[in-house]
Amino acid sequence: MKVTGPITSNHSDIVTQWTLEGYGTVMASVWDIAAKLESGALGRMLPNHAQRADVWAVTSTRSSSSAKIRVCVEFLKEQLTSGPYMR
Repeated sequence: MKVTGPITSNHSDIVTQWTLEGYGTVMASVWDIAAKLESGALGRMLPNHAQRADVWAVTSTRSSSSAKIRVCVEFLKEQLTSGPYMR
């Protein structure tokens, strides 16, 4: 669904602030507004709806065999699939 209106931005902090100021609603990533949801400053309008966010770890062939890179990617995978941002 395409939504249009008199104001627009592709910066999540700006549209979140507009929402807090009463300018309307926003479809935002939980990653961006988790703290505001937790505090009650913002609430979910469609709690049973979630939009998938694909995240890719792109590395060079050389760095993909690095233990540090593997640990980092595993940490991110865990956090983004079952961590505090998964709601």
